Amino acid sequence: MIKLFELGDNNMATLNKPWISLIPEFRALLARDKGGPGDGSGKYKKKATREFTFIYLMYDFHSPYEEEPDDIRLTHSLAGAGIELDKWEGDYKKDSEFLSAVAKYKEMLANSSVSLRGLRAMKNATHAMYAHLETVDFTEETNAGGLKYDIKKVQEAIRLMPKQEEALAEMESKVKAQINDTTDMWGDSTKGYSEDPGEDD
Repeated sequence: MIKLFELGDNNMATLNKPWISLIPEFRALLARDKGGPGDGSGKYKKKATREFTFIYLMYDFHSPYEEEPDDIRLTHSLAGAGIELDKWEGDYKKDSEFLSAVAKYKEMLANSSVSLRGLRAMKNATHAMYAHLETVDFTEETNAGGLKYDIKKVQEAIRLMPKQEEALAEMESKVKAQINDTTDMWGDSTKGYSEDPGEDD
């Protein structure tokens, strides 16, 4: 797995400065953090830490929110990173440097597992299927007066759901194997940027 940043004990990303500095799109987020509330000089790179935390929670395969639908995942990721929704809707969606870092991270994830995109598409489809089943009301009628839902078709969909989950588990194992194979390529350093936040190499 890509080890450009680790998840620290405080549930924020521990910046791995040596590796982040190798990627121009990531290095730009560090360089521009000149300080803000709670970090007047930018010494501790709190803004950059929030941004990398969001990237980890929202896009990383090992995020604790990997199993959530995209909209729920976004909500949790923003909260976990300490980024307010209006800030996300206003500033970050127009922030070219931040969007470039996101695009680069997604590209690196895709390169670490050719099956990851397929797995996430399967998960989204499965979430949608469950959400649809939750809306089924066998007493609901059509405009013509017939029953809206075919009980046999719903029963068949329910019968097939365990097979869908088995396929998901198989694909997830495949993705994990592919991602683990890239660990050495991207580095496995555990020394985080927050251990020496005041130093510039």
